[in-house]
Amino acid sequence: MSSLQDVLTGYSLRARLYPALLVALPVVALILITWDPQNLEAFWPLFASLGVPFLTSSVVRSRGKKLERSLLVRWERFPTTRLLRADDSGNPTIRERRREQLTALTGQPLPSEDEELKDSPSADQRYEAAVRTLIARTHGGQQDHYLLGEENASYGFRRNLLALKPVALIVLVVCLGVDGMLVPNANGSLRPLAALGLHLVLAGVWLLVIRPPWVLEAAEDYAKSLYDGLERLSQRN
Repeated sequence: MSSLQDVLTGYSLRARLYPALLVALPVVALILITWDPQNLEAFWPLFASLGVPFLTSSVVRSRGKKLERSLLVRWERFPTTRLLRADDSGNPTIRERRREQLTALTGQPLPSEDEELKDSPSADQRYEAAVRTLIARTHGGQQDHYLLGEENASYGFRRNLLALKPVALIVLVVCLGVDGMLVPNANGSLRPLAALGLHLVLAGVWLLVIRPPWVLEAAEDYAKSLYDGLERLSQRN
């Protein structure tokens, strides 16, 4: 059974829990800036003891995986697959070296250009099987694959943030509504105005930054890092 420490470290923390906490940030900021923060101290032990972090991590992962399926429709295939295909627009010399190394690693030939043209879905399935073998060989916390783990967490973080975007925008709309009531009655206090400013900045980030191209960028960075790991494995052998 996983411990709380397992959930609050590594991939789960960065890719699953952090996005959920960012969604809740407007509400937390509103409370902390507007009211006495000491009133919240009694709730944290209860929050942790009820296993809320475990549930939050699981729900965020589920929403992220669901979004990933819709992103694949937009992308047509993962970058890890696209970088192996003959119709990819990247450097052909690098692609051919990558294919040779992956064939040597798996012991299975990759689809040819003709096979891609005749049956693209079947060819992609063979590519995906080869990539899964590569992932199994490069994941696991090895020191020389540290960057790969970082890129994987970055992709999960961005994907899950995008999955939570509708919830985050609803939370922000509610908070901005509360700001609209508090600011006119601030009686000289700058706290409600500070909360309003933060909420507006967060709204800009969610609307302008957290979009599908931002997630694709992380997926492409992960794919390149994965094939860098393939290069290191090939050099050892």
